[in-house]
Amino acid sequence: MSTTGCRWTHPGGPGVDSASMRARSVVGWGAGLVVIVVAALVALRGLDPSDKIPSTARPDPTLTGTVSYRERIALPPDATAEVVLEDISIADRPAVEIARATVAPAGQVPIPFRLHYASDRIEADHRYGVRAAILWRSGARMFESADHQAALDGVTPNEGMSILVQRVSETSPAETARRLLYECGGDVFFAVRVTPESATLSSPKFLGNDSVVLPQTEAASGARYAVGDTVFWSKGTVATFQIGGRTFVDCTSAGPGR
Repeated sequence: MSTTGCRWTHPGGPGVDSASMRARSVVGWGAGLVVIVVAALVALRGLDPSDKIPSTARPDPTLTGTVSYRERIALPPDATAEVVLEDISIADRPAVEIARATVAPAGQVPIPFRLHYASDRIEADHRYGVRAAILWRSGARMFESADHQAALDGVTPNEGMSILVQRVSETSPAETARRLLYECGGDVFFAVRVTPESATLSSPKFLGNDSVVLPQTEAASGARYAVGDTVFWSKGTVATFQIGGRTFVDCTSAGPGR
């Protein structure tokens, strides 16, 4: 091998410029540095949101079972069932709801249910119970639990619970509804359809001719139904109506509603 300036010759091979070799070395070193920097950035910023990470979160624990009754009758197709888990630790205070499950439509008994609850709401020294109800379409109770059934006590199984409910009402609210017509002087009439839980008020044409469902509310006397600023309050055959910013008092029953 012989050396001439900055150029050397490999036996049997072409000459190689030392400056070219230095350039290639710089390029190779630079590429390695880029790889290191990128890896460091990835480590610092964490994984991209699009990166898929296997979930380690545990699903909520579950109570399962059925709701049934002894009567040999079929449920209407629009009936619903609800199951509620409650904290019943303090006997003289209302139970505290922990979780609720609704089955709609309920179908026929036995009605299966799955009730999910948050484990962080359960305390080891508290007592818990489950109650159930079967409801008419209006929300009125058709069947309900006579008492809570123990749950999460280490004795009662959390799966395969069997909750028995009892009959509350023999008839649908629709079958017990009363239709009334009230005259508020002159030609002002209000038609009202009253059930044990609500009243459907039909207003006169000059007030919009609308029908409004008013749930029953507490009253010192008589029966009061209200939602927002719309009120129907009756005592005996006399009623008061508040609707559309107007109040009609001393309205008298004019017989069955039309």
